[in-house]
Amino acid sequence: MNYKFNYKELPFLLMVFYPVADITYNTFVSELHLTTFNSIYFTLLIVLSFAFYKYLINKMVLACLVLFALYLLSEYSKSGSVTIQFFLFLLTVSIFSSKEYLNKLKKYIDKNNILIIIISITYILFLLYSIFFKDGIKTGWNTRVVYGPFELPHTLAYELLVLLMLVLYKCKQGKKIMWILFAAVFEMFILLTCVRSALLASAVILFSFFWSYNFTTKVYLTIIAGILIGVFMYYRVFDYVIEKSLYATGNGSITNGRDLIASKSLITFFEATDIEKLFGSGYNNLLNDNLRLLGLQIQAHNDLVTVLVSFGIVGLAAYLYYLISYFKGKGWLLLALAMFILFYFNGLFLYWTMVMGLGIARIFFEMTERSVKKELRGANKQ
Repeated sequence: MNYKFNYKELPFLLMVFYPVADITYNTFVSELHLTTFNSIYFTLLIVLSFAFYKYLINKMVLACLVLFALYLLSEYSKSGSVTIQFFLFLLTVSIFSSKEYLNKLKKYIDKNNILIIIISITYILFLLYSIFFKDGIKTGWNTRVVYGPFELPHTLAYELLVLLMLVLYKCKQGKKIMWILFAAVFEMFILLTCVRSALLASAVILFSFFWSYNFTTKVYLTIIAGILIGVFMYYRVFDYVIEKSLYATGNGSITNGRDLIASKSLITFFEATDIEKLFGSGYNNLLNDNLRLLGLQIQAHNDLVTVLVSFGIVGLAAYLYYLISYFKGKGWLLLALAMFILFYFNGLFLYWTMVMGLGIARIFFEMTERSVKKELRGANKQ
């Protein structure tokens, strides 16, 4: 079948192609100007989406833009480029809250099998290249961890989560073995990053996918899963994340002190002035205070705390409003659970890779819930 490119589909191409663009940039350019690269990429996606689909521009989007302008005038020096990142996050989430927009994204993914295959293979090849020819595996937390070309393993893990949902979504359309093999590779690398928040989120994704099938298919999937787990165990894929967990537990906290980091980060909020409580003390102050309180210049590893301290009550209210609007719809419960694991135990808005994948996450969980209801209706008729 001849496929004619529609320029209005460019935002969807940018969205689906982002993992390859990101890993390519990090492989050959590293962290140099990475924030600039992502800011331009996201801005292009947002501008094209608003230009082609004008129904996306509503009162809340305009309110966000006004709020952004006010923050730039008064607070930019306190948070720097994170200010831009936060508002790009809000605008991106607002776009992914539109059912009309998501339906168009779904149709684009449905008809572009070859593109998804190319993206999956290319990503795996770049990841393997970074492992064998660059410093893609590092030692940390008393074990070896796959970083790929990224500065943090979390960046890789979150990007793999997006690709996992993408190929599992495609699996519902046919060629199940091929897509399941892709999913197995992505899940294996998630395990090797030792990012346990991503691993828990992937468990929610896999459960949602598994539950969406009828009993017979569940049996087949259980057999395939058993074989893959056996292969993973034989090659000791699970060992690294187990070693990290044991090391963290031995140091007094299986979460690597996430609760302590979050509670200490809140001190900045409680010590702030009333104006700062309302509009934020700034991301830079959060980092500097944590250097004083914890000995490390780190974020709160909890979006609720990071946003509250950096952008105040107003910023947190905007964050929760847009996120709740995004969750609304079919499949919201498991979607919210997967995202909660990420934003509560590590962070969400600071990770460009996961933010870009929120559209794919939305249509994946909607698809699985529709499939469950379809199977239930079929069972009731029998």
